[in-house]
Amino acid sequence: MLKRTLLFAALLTVSIFFMLIFLCHVDFRRRMPDLSSAVLLSGKLHKLEEKTGGVYLYLSHAKGEENGIEHAYGRVILFVKENVYQSAGLKIGNRICAKCVEEGFNHARNFGNFDEEAYYASLGISGKFELQKGASLTISDVSYDAVRQFLLETRTKISHIFGSLLDSDPGKAGIFSAIVTGDRSDVTGEIRELYQKNGIAHILAVSGLHISLIGMGIFRLLRKGFSLPLSGILSAFLMLLFCIMSGGSPSAIRATILFLVRMLAMILGKTFDMLSGISFSAICLLLSNPNYLRNTAFLLSFGAVTGIAVCAKGAETYLEAEHTLTRSFLASLSVFLATAPILMAAYYELNLYSILLNLAVIPLMSMILGSGILCGLSGLLSIALARLAIGSGVFLLSFVEILCGICDALPYCVLVTGASGVIRCILFYALLLAGSLFVIRRKKRKKPVREKRKIKRAALFIGWVILLLLVLLVRLPEHTLKISFLDVDQGDGILLQMPDGSVCMIDGGSATCRTVGKSRMESAIKYLGIDMIDYAFVSHADTDHISGLMELLTDESAGHIRIRNLFLPKQPDDENTEALILAAKQAGVPVTYLYAGMSFSFEAVTITCLHPSAGFRADSVNGYSAVLSLQYRDFSALFTGDLEETEEKLLLTQLSSGYDLLKVAHHGSRTSSSAAFLERILDPYEEPLAVVSAGVQNVYGHPHQEVLDRLSAAGFDILCTKDCGEICVEIHENGEMQVKTKL
Repeated sequence: MLKRTLLFAALLTVSIFFMLIFLCHVDFRRRMPDLSSAVLLSGKLHKLEEKTGGVYLYLSHAKGEENGIEHAYGRVILFVKENVYQSAGLKIGNRICAKCVEEGFNHARNFGNFDEEAYYASLGISGKFELQKGASLTISDVSYDAVRQFLLETRTKISHIFGSLLDSDPGKAGIFSAIVTGDRSDVTGEIRELYQKNGIAHILAVSGLHISLIGMGIFRLLRKGFSLPLSGILSAFLMLLFCIMSGGSPSAIRATILFLVRMLAMILGKTFDMLSGISFSAICLLLSNPNYLRNTAFLLSFGAVTGIAVCAKGAETYLEAEHTLTRSFLASLSVFLATAPILMAAYYELNLYSILLNLAVIPLMSMILGSGILCGLSGLLSIALARLAIGSGVFLLSFVEILCGICDALPYCVLVTGASGVIRCILFYALLLAGSLFVIRRKKRKKPVREKRKIKRAALFIGWVILLLLVLLVRLPEHTLKISFLDVDQGDGILLQMPDGSVCMIDGGSATCRTVGKSRMESAIKYLGIDMIDYAFVSHADTDHISGLMELLTDESAGHIRIRNLFLPKQPDDENTEALILAAKQAGVPVTYLYAGMSFSFEAVTITCLHPSAGFRADSVNGYSAVLSLQYRDFSALFTGDLEETEEKLLLTQLSSGYDLLKVAHHGSRTSSSAAFLERILDPYEEPLAVVSAGVQNVYGHPHQEVLDRLSAAGFDILCTKDCGEICVEIHENGEMQVKTKL
C-alpha cells in the first residue's frame, strides 16, 4: 500500500506542476523587475562555479536596491573576475554586497540552440548580474558555513591534485575532477562532445552510479567494524557531505535521497523498494523547485532509474533472464528506451551503440572512480602516493576513449533524429507503459515457461522494441517547402528543405560569432532532423558567408553534418576561396563553379542561378555574389547574397516580377536594394516578405534605415534576424505561406 501511495503522490505532484508550468505558464522563480540602471545587490553566497575568465557566485535570498527601492530577487548569479574573487576572500555563507548591473541571460537565437535563460530557469535562478565597472565586492556579514567552506576547499585541493598530476593531459584531469568532486569546469569541450555522442556523458556527472558505488563501498567497509545502524548512519552522513561537495545537481540529490531511503530501510529491517524511493525523491525535489521539470538532467536521471525499476525488472521476469550479462544488457536497453525521447529533445540525436558501450563502461567506472578517490585522498597527504593511485584510472580512461573511437568508426554510430515532438513522445511512452503493464500481468500468472514459449516471448519482446524504435525514428514526409533563415549574428545562413526531402543551404558564416558552425548552425540543423546537406551554395567567399560551412567541412566527429556538393561563383583567387576549396577537397566534397543559367530541380522546386555570368568581372568581391531564384508552384523567392547596386542594374532586364520572398542583399546595407531593383521584382498587387540577416548591435549599423524605408515604401513586410532570431517560412502545396520566428 505504501508503494502505491507514494507512486500516486508522485504522479499527482508531477501532473499538477506540469499543468501549471507548461499549460498555465507559471514561473515559480522570483520575478525580476525591469532594471534601467545599476543596483546595489546583496545576497548570501551558497555556491560558486569557475568559468572561463571568472567565477559565478550563486547567491540566495538576493535583494537589489535601485533608486532607493528594494526588491527581492530570490536566487541569482553574480559573475566576477578571478582576481576580484581572490582579493575579496569570500567564504560560503558570507553575505556580500556590490554595485552591479543586470547582464541578462542569453536566449536561443535559433530553434534547437542552447537557451541559457531556460537552463537557469530550470534551476530556479531568477537573474544574472555582473559587477559594475570599477566596483568591488564587500562582505556585509562575515559569518560563514564552516562545513560547506571545508567541503569547497577540499574539492578545490583535490581538483588541483588531478591538475598537477595530469598537467600533460588536461582532458583526463578534468574527467577525474568531474567524477570525484563534481567539478566539471575543467572538462574540455572535446571530451564532453565525445562522451555525449557515444551516450556515456552520464559518467561525467555525479549521479546514481557514483553515489551507489561510493556509498555502498563506504557502508561495506564500515560494516566490518561497526554495527548496521551505525554503519548506515555514518554512510548516509558522508554521502550527504559528498552531495553538497559535488554541487548538489538534481541527479546527485535524487541519488542521495535514494541512498538515504535505502539505509533507513536497512536500519529498520524493512525491504527497500526502488519505485517508492524514486517517487519519494521526485516529490522532494519538485517541492523544493517545480522548475526541475524543465531540467534535462532531472528528466534523464529519473528516466534512467525508472527504466531500471520498471522496464528492466519486468523484462528480466518476462524473459526469465538469469545470466548476469543478459540482465546487464536488459538494464542498459531499458535505460536507453526510457531516456531516448529526452535525449532527442535535448540533443536531437541518438547513439544506438551506447547500449553496448555502457555494458563495458559502467563496470570500468567502479575501478576508475576508486582510483580517482584514492588519488584525491592520498594526494592530500603525499603526491607520490597519489601518482601511484591514479595510474590504473588513467589507463582505464584511455581504454574508454579507445572504445569510443571504435564506436565512432562504426556505420550509423550517431543517428540525427531531430526534436522529439509531443505527439511522438506521448505515443512512445504509451507503448512503453503498455508493454510494462503487459509484463506485470504475465508476472502474476507464475506459469512455468517452456523453451518454445521462451523463444516466442523473446520474439515478441524484440518486436516490441523495434516498434518503439520505429515510433521514435521514422519521420513521415511533409511535402512542403521550408526556408529557414538562421540567426548567425552578422552573416548569412539559409537552409532549404525541399518537398522531396532534399536539403540545400545558401551560405553559412558569421563575421562576429567565432564558432558559428558549432554554436548556431549545427544544433539548428539537427533540430530539423538533418544530417546531410545535398547542395551547399556559396554566394561569395567572405568570412561572414563561409566560416560555418568551413566548420562543417572540417568536422570529422561521429554524427557530424555532411555536405554532398559545394557550389560557388568563379572569382579571383583569394585566401578564403582557396581555403574553402581545400577544405572541400579534403572532405571529399566535389566543388563546382556557379554560372548564370545553371538550374537545379527538386521535383516541383527549381533553383536557377541568375548571376554572375561566365567571364564576369567586378571591382569588389561582393559584385561576384551568386543570385539564386527559386520557383515552387506559384511561389517564388530571390536570394541575393551581398549583391550591390552596380550589379543589380545588370539584372534588371533578367529579373521577373512578383517575387513572394526577398532575401535582402548585403544585410540591409545602403549600397544595395536600390529603388529600381525593388520596383522590378515587386508585384504591386501583393505584399511580399523581405528578410534581412544582420547581427545584434553590429558595428555596420545594418540594416540601414534608408534600405528599410525603401523596402517599406515598395510594400514589403520586413523581418530581421537581429530582432526575430531565426525566421522560418513554410510554403504548402496549396501556396499558403506560414511564417514563424524564434523570438
